[in-house]
Amino acid sequence: MTDQVIETSADSFLGQAFPTTTRDTHSSLFFRGGGSSDHPVFRFNISSLSGKSLDLITLNLKYNLSPAPLSNGVQIYISYITRAIVYTQATWNIFATASNWGTAGGTNVTDNDHATRILWDLTGSHSSGETITSPDIMPLVQKALIEDGTNLDIIMYGEGSATPGWFFDSLESIGGTRTPPFLQVTNVEDMETTTSSNPGGTAVNVAVPSASSLSRSGRPPIAGADRQNSVSILHDGVEPMNILSITLRGTFGADN
Repeated sequence: MTDQVIETSADSFLGQAFPTTTRDTHSSLFFRGGGSSDHPVFRFNISSLSGKSLDLITLNLKYNLSPAPLSNGVQIYISYITRAIVYTQATWNIFATASNWGTAGGTNVTDNDHATRILWDLTGSHSSGETITSPDIMPLVQKALIEDGTNLDIIMYGEGSATPGWFFDSLESIGGTRTPPFLQVTNVEDMETTTSSNPGGTAVNVAVPSASSLSRSGRPPIAGADRQNSVSILHDGVEPMNILSITLRGTFGADN
């Protein structure tokens, strides 16, 4: 088992005050909720997590200016972007040239998946130079692996009363203390794979997490949708298969 850090491959922010201006080369990512809002957007290449078993995935951001305490009543969300966002073109009004967001700022349910969005409690005071860590964003990564297979695109936005402007290091930040946004992935482990034949004689690959992984966390492989122990059925290298799906529940020993 190993831990893995995945640094952002692209980032920007959508600014309500300048709705047609791109910010993909800005040295800071602005965040503000309510009123004149700024919504950071991030891309991570997560292809290395396909077919892996793991315990936890968090988004980590470093302040480069000391923010004011978060106002009461503000809810901050991290959400999976369902649009084909182009970072060199993305603004408050559009996600790519001539393609508007469902709602300016990218917060509409047609722009991001509200069903899997993660609530992030950032109430209280924070210091300049501090790195903050989100709750587990596993559901967002699972969705990205199923729907895209390579990139996780996410947006951070606030709902409720106005939030003071916060500034995070971006991919383009310069200086010896630069810390671009990154994913921290805990306890990454390969799944064991065996090959058998179905009654029709076609080879079927069965990918199973190791017994230690199953007993340690009870979490499925990253591509799985079940929150219990599971196996994945691969047919000709394609997962998931519509007619073959097996979920195992209970305690697994070395011979299972």
